Amino acid sequence: SENGLSETAYRMLLRRDYPSLLYPVSHGATTTYELLSGYTENEDGTYQLYGSLNHYAFGTPAGWLYSNVLGIKSDENDPGYHHILLKPEMIGDLTYAKGSYDSIYGTISVSWEWAEDTCNFSVTIPPNTTATLTLPDSLEGEKLYELVSGSYDFTVK
Repeated sequence: SENGLSETAYRMLLRRDYPSLLYPVSHGATTTYELLSGYTENEDGTYQLYGSLNHYAFGTPAGWLYSNVLGIKSDENDPGYHHILLKPEMIGDLTYAKGSYDSIYGTISVSWEWAEDTCNFSVTIPPNTTATLTLPDSLEGEKLYELVSGSYDFTVK
């Protein structure tokens, strides 16, 4: 996503064929394997497992959903979610996203939903914090909003 490949990351997350994060799950895995395949099938129908069967390197989809799909990030110039960067990404065929992060200052929440040609955004900024919200804008490409603590609703066409 940092290199403009959010659509690829989204496909990698949801595909069930190899290589993908759901490939092992579609074959009975309950954790993320060290390798995307995790195993090979032997001629006799048994499986040969490879590497760790509980590996964090491929276990970051939840973090990606928070930081990219919901767009919740801490500002490295004012860390600890004292200043919050919000830039939700409407990726793939997703029509809805909702989630929250419990920071040291309180709960940061973001939701967005497409309704025909309109996207409705709701954000909550906890007390004693500020946020920069970046939303798509058909005229300018992106529009920035500087927010103080509170709850906000936005509609983008």
